[in-house]
Amino acid sequence: MITFSFPSNGQSIKGRIIDANDGKPLAGAIVRTTADDGSTIQYSMSDSEGIFTIIAGADAKALKVAFLGYKEQQFSFPFNKHYEISLEREAKKIKEAVVQAKKVQMAGDTTIYNVKALSTRDDLVLGDVLKRIPGIEVTASGHLRVDGKDLGKFYVNGKDVLEGNYNLATKKLSVDAVKKVEVLRNHQYIKMLQDIKESDQAAVNIVLDEKAKGKINAIGSFSGGYQTEPPLIPNSESLTAFYLGDGFSSVMDTGFDASGKPSRDITYYRLPISDNRYSIQSKLNMASAKAPLSDARSLFNKSFDSRTVNTLTPSDNIKLGATVSYSWDERTSSDTRTSLYHIENQGDRTIVREEERLERNSKLTGRLSYSDNASRHYISDALFADMGRNLGLADVSGDDIRSQRGDRNTWDVNNNLNALFKTKSGKALGMRSYTQLSGFFESLDILTGPQRQDIRSSAIFEDLAFSSIKRGRGNITASLQPVLKWTFFERASSLQGISEEEVSGLKKDKSRTSYLSGGIDWSLFFRKGAFTASIDGNLHFDRASYGSLVISKPLSDESVGLKYETGRVVASTGGGVSTRRPDIQDLGSVLILYDYDGLRRGQESLAFLPERYVQGELVFREPVNGWYMRANSRYSKTKSLLGGRDVLENYILSYNTDETVGHWTWISSAEITKGIYSINGKISARILYNRSSSIFKQNGVSTNYVSKVLSPSIELTTSPLSFWNITGSAVISFSRMESGVGYTGKTSNAVISLTNSFYLNERISAGVVTDIFYNSSVDKTAVFPDTFITWKGPKKLRLRLQASNLLNMRDYSYVSISPLMETAYSYRIRPLSVMLSADWTF
Repeated sequence: MITFSFPSNGQSIKGRIIDANDGKPLAGAIVRTTADDGSTIQYSMSDSEGIFTIIAGADAKALKVAFLGYKEQQFSFPFNKHYEISLEREAKKIKEAVVQAKKVQMAGDTTIYNVKALSTRDDLVLGDVLKRIPGIEVTASGHLRVDGKDLGKFYVNGKDVLEGNYNLATKKLSVDAVKKVEVLRNHQYIKMLQDIKESDQAAVNIVLDEKAKGKINAIGSFSGGYQTEPPLIPNSESLTAFYLGDGFSSVMDTGFDASGKPSRDITYYRLPISDNRYSIQSKLNMASAKAPLSDARSLFNKSFDSRTVNTLTPSDNIKLGATVSYSWDERTSSDTRTSLYHIENQGDRTIVREEERLERNSKLTGRLSYSDNASRHYISDALFADMGRNLGLADVSGDDIRSQRGDRNTWDVNNNLNALFKTKSGKALGMRSYTQLSGFFESLDILTGPQRQDIRSSAIFEDLAFSSIKRGRGNITASLQPVLKWTFFERASSLQGISEEEVSGLKKDKSRTSYLSGGIDWSLFFRKGAFTASIDGNLHFDRASYGSLVISKPLSDESVGLKYETGRVVASTGGGVSTRRPDIQDLGSVLILYDYDGLRRGQESLAFLPERYVQGELVFREPVNGWYMRANSRYSKTKSLLGGRDVLENYILSYNTDETVGHWTWISSAEITKGIYSINGKISARILYNRSSSIFKQNGVSTNYVSKVLSPSIELTTSPLSFWNITGSAVISFSRMESGVGYTGKTSNAVISLTNSFYLNERISAGVVTDIFYNSSVDKTAVFPDTFITWKGPKKLRLRLQASNLLNMRDYSYVSISPLMETAYSYRIRPLSVMLSADWTF
């Protein structure tokens, strides 16, 4: 006897999926419920035992089960409570050959890519294949963006076992260990919210090859060589081992590098920290065009990094994790900068600085986590702690002659607790608590003079929120969330070598700043078939104080969004009004470190910045045929801003008050990509346009600034012939700045990279890598040719001999512009080098 259930809001469906031929469970099969028009309502994946659980929404009319290389099965409403599903292999005979799987399949919001079929013989790690998938961007650090958004979750066989360290898999996991990649759009990772709250995040699930499950998969590399200038012996070594089992997973990663390519990205505290730190153009998102060099061209470094990620998953719901990492880095670099400061009613001022820098950084981090992701509750807690030290030495010459030392020690401890519970009425009640304790000590010592600054700071951050989420009739989801945020920031500073007249009352200063925000966040979400609408808002009362200065005011933000989404088309538009909260570290009127160029007096005013914006996006994807297109645009307008403009004078940056009485920014981009699956290639064309306009009131005089950037680019990877592979990219940036008083600057940059590989036979390939940089302002072109030869030996051993910078280019210059200044940069380039490297996967 078969029992049917007719729920009003949803029904829990369970089942097991096996191979019809051998009866083995199928892990990672896609299970989804669909409406009358075929649109996906909810979806889930089968675990290592082939077991799945899914909630059928009120509008669900069909249950579909799909797995790469197997025939899809469909079950109609009303649904059973439990299913035993046997999937048959999908095979097509073509001239006595059997094709068991397509390269790409699409099932609702899920796209499945057959890694074995899409990989080429040049591919070594998972990221090499992901780079050729339309709609996916792989950053230099190995992190992923899908449809222009940062990835929400990364799963291995349906489990989140890498704890956010998934770039280890994209950069170090052998491509041979992965069977397929599943891209899940609109992914709600909290199970109990799958029939309550929608999500626009994307997730990636990799399904391991059977021979890689429960076994150690490792990749080791070594490289060493010779350079024509010190350091004469560049080298790097690394070893990464993965054990990805059903109940326990562990990743060990360690590496050393002294060849221009750090073992992984580290947040460096540089000298100078950044060209834009605390600058007005970074806050206003003003346009500028730069032609950056890669680390491999300009970085002289020694770095060590070690990390271990361990997760225990005793069940499909419960996960315990422990992560420990340590990194150490030493960098030497040099650059020359010529800065042109445009000062209204005072003319231009040019400052030339040449720097030789030595930077040392170290950081120790630990993280413990626990989560229980069940169908009726969700609980997660993560305890994080780290400590680090950043030391910098610089010799500065030119108009500003000095030697200086900067030292910063930091520590952070934070705890992030989340809990959600589902009531019998279908409502989700939750609580979120985020607590952070931070402290740092930083000092700046001008070694050639009496100037010295010491700052000690500590901060407490608390974010507490309660939530009530309910999905009502008519597919309307309502959310109500009381929120309380509190921040306390204390800073003490002392200054030597500066007179009281220069910094009145600030030679020794103590400040306490607090920020309190409390109120209600609310949202309404409506869905009807492929159409969704959302309204979000909040009403808060904020209070910020610094000493006797207090600002208290009610703040309200509202936004509205409309979206139409099918399996292939996504069209969305929206807009709103918001208020930017002040950065707590900018509230104190104290002396702060500023780019290690000198000392700066901080802002004396608290600014709540209202912003109005409107945006739209159109996405079209046809993954099976390889087509992907995306266009988006955003316009935002800010009412006012208090900022600081800095002019170097006697080692101290003087302080001028600049008020932005009006500012708007318009950013638009478009992309079209075609995956050429027949030759496992891809071609992409993109264009970006950024325009901003600001009215600055500088010392009582108002001036209008307009900046523009137009940047087209193209990227190609293809194998036009069986023995020839091409990978190339080109980016051109045109930047222009206009001032209301006639001050104008413009520059254009081009960055071109082209790699040609030729397969001499099954084991040997050779090629040429050419990087070209051009800047119109200095009318200079730099060409960096490299050549290489690769031999693939037995037992997954690969040897590579590469000669870099054959022209032995010594330096490269370019010019960057902004509404407030024009700056020329010159960087020292790594010399001619020859490197022999070996990679071994096992």
